[in-house]
Amino acid sequence: MKTNQLWDAESLPSPWAPSTTAKADGHDDDDDADEQEPPWFVLGLNPGWNCSDDHQEALDFLLHSASAGSPTTTRIVGFCATLDYSKLHDRQLHLTRAWCTCKAAMEANLPIQLRLLPACKDAAHKDNAESPYAILMSDVEGLLDKITETNAETQVHLSRWSGHADTMNHLLDRFPKNVWIGIDGTVTFQKATRAHECAFDVPLDRLLLETGTTIPSQVALKLGRDAFVHGGWIPFVAESIARCKKDAMMTADVVARVASQNTNQVYGLGALTNE
Repeated sequence: MKTNQLWDAESLPSPWAPSTTAKADGHDDDDDADEQEPPWFVLGLNPGWNCSDDHQEALDFLLHSASAGSPTTTRIVGFCATLDYSKLHDRQLHLTRAWCTCKAAMEANLPIQLRLLPACKDAAHKDNAESPYAILMSDVEGLLDKITETNAETQVHLSRWSGHADTMNHLLDRFPKNVWIGIDGTVTFQKATRAHECAFDVPLDRLLLETGTTIPSQVALKLGRDAFVHGGWIPFVAESIARCKKDAMMTADVVARVASQNTNQVYGLGALTNE
């Protein structure tokens, strides 16, 4: 099972969220531990699944696993798949597995989280129709066509986006009601110019913040090898995106608040409780 940390504003430390050390009625949080919402997960198939041969078995596995989740211990809020064209001979395997996952998500009325690889290296990589990146994005667009033709309400989260800004804008223009862009700690690094361009272009109402596997530069500089992936680093991602927007009115708080609302909308997590 694959998991990814989605972010909700209440997980942020001050100044982005109120203190979690005590309730308004004076009771400690520990007193209400039983009332805390269970952790959220997205579920995916590991690379061992050959969905060309085991399509129905894989579909049934995903649907059963999602329905078997306990509302008090775990909550499956979506399905995920990776399209990795770094080795093009695996193209059909990845595409078939992704489509099987998408079918399960649509049947379960859940969003789909897609991780797309390889990243865009440069403009020449993007414009070369025979490059793995260009082939990947062509297949992604075809996959999105199939998804929206099957269920126009399906939400698709392009997780830890590492593509070109032009590609991102094209997909957002073509699928304005379906596609969401996830940005992680990569955007915090000074030399990540493509990530900065995407952060500048992505509309706030289509943005999701992620932990991913990249430690934000501010944290890496401070903690070095002691740093580890944690949802508490999300404020640094929001801060960097706000800076990329080059708008004096765009603060980390604004970015974090809107992205949190987007997360709740996409993954059905309900309204924020700390507004």
